[in-house]
Amino acid sequence: MSAPGSFAPIPLSRRHAIAGAFLAVAIGWLLVVASVQAQLPPAGAALVSRPRPDNPGPVIQALNVSVDGREIDRAEVEHDIILTATVQDSKTAVSRLVFNWSVPVGEIRGEGPRVAWHVPKGTPTPVSGAAMLELVEQYPDFESGFLPAMKEHRSSAEGPTMYVNDSVAEITKMSIRFLVELFGDSSVSPEACLVDFSDTCKGKEEELNDIRQTRIEQVVRKAEAHVSKIEFRSSMNWAEIAAPCWFHETDKANGRFHYSDSTCRLTAVYDRPRWYLCDSHIDPGIHGYEDDLRAQGVVIKP
Repeated sequence: MSAPGSFAPIPLSRRHAIAGAFLAVAIGWLLVVASVQAQLPPAGAALVSRPRPDNPGPVIQALNVSVDGREIDRAEVEHDIILTATVQDSKTAVSRLVFNWSVPVGEIRGEGPRVAWHVPKGTPTPVSGAAMLELVEQYPDFESGFLPAMKEHRSSAEGPTMYVNDSVAEITKMSIRFLVELFGDSSVSPEACLVDFSDTCKGKEEELNDIRQTRIEQVVRKAEAHVSKIEFRSSMNWAEIAAPCWFHETDKANGRFHYSDSTCRLTAVYDRPRWYLCDSHIDPGIHGYEDDLRAQGVVIKP
């Protein structure tokens, strides 16, 4: 036993073991250094960087639209337009891609490769435009350091043009405008009254002749109308309109007040991107001079 405060001598065998361990570590490091040096290019040789892993980024293969399960290019407000993107990426799962959708009017509901384009009631129509998709892939750049920075691939595509209508609102507004603001104002020329009539309809020429005759014979003092019913064909390219209407007129020949209270019947045709009036007729209803009608007990609307 050694004296207090002194160090015990290390046995010779243990000293040999420690020395052997140090020698083994040193030999290991020498081998590592030799291995690294063997992989280095000779002095003066040009350094060649390793090529980066191939990552071409995401590809938008197709952008389709459908309404009620049909691939069409027209929709009514409040009817969702389904947007479906077909994409491909060789490195990143589709579920990890970022889908940035944008539309010219309305809003996008949902996220990912399949969403709904919703145009609410009250949106001014007709309106047309295409949905846009920006596809973003985020991936780590391992060459930027021990903690890789995030990089991005972006690609974009535009879908087909969609035409959106609020057919009831458009036809209602157009019908009242014709009956009250145009035909119902004798200062408006017959030709100007037909601004919303389609050139493809025979009824436009017939209506022009009727208005010309009316302008010769009468002055419209007041006109009122409202649309009570619109019936559409299943194709949504033709409509029949019923509009109760009444007119106060003055005969130019004798100055007497004339009154009509009936239902105006109009038709409308769709010619992308909007509706046009096609023809106009009036039911028999009540027609005559106001004093004669009052004598018969007919109530004259103001």
